[in-house]
Amino acid sequence: ITENPDQGVIVKTRGQRKDGISYPVELHLRIHSQSKRRVLVAMILDITVKEDAALKRREYEERLERNIVVQQRLNLISSASLNIGSWQTFFSFIHENLSDIIDTSNLAVGIIDKNESMIKFDYFVEDRQEGVPDPIPLDAKDSLAARVIRKGKSSFMNADEIQAAFSKNKVRLSGELPTMWVGC
Repeated sequence: ITENPDQGVIVKTRGQRKDGISYPVELHLRIHSQSKRRVLVAMILDITVKEDAALKRREYEERLERNIVVQQRLNLISSASLNIGSWQTFFSFIHENLSDIIDTSNLAVGIIDKNESMIKFDYFVEDRQEGVPDPIPLDAKDSLAARVIRKGKSSFMNADEIQAAFSKNKVRLSGELPTMWVGC
């Protein structure tokens, strides 16, 4: 402060309320000359709202960036669907192009067999289970895949949501509990 008294200094630190709760503050310090006396002027600003807004903005920008990448991948997959001959090649292409944006170590692609009212898994990659899962009836109440098809809406579940549904006997699992589940 003494080297350039006209500029002052801003220090970010933490303050503490009487109740013991800590919060972010900016401490503004400046030397002010008055009648041959030098006075240190200090101002403390609570910057909780400012920091919360900055965090929300960073999170929003990260989500936006991720959504752009996902949209680009989905466009690529959509374009490939017009040019790739076999289902297996197309499913492998999907698997490969999603692997760096979501965990695809366990990936199943279900195909609806309307004649039998079943979901059959023609493409299945599972690092914890051998073989292809049995077909699932379209009206199965305990199947996440059947639920997505019946409702016609995509679904994303994290590990806690899957565990809660499993605990309430709302879903049937084959193998270990997944860390996430995406159905579309």
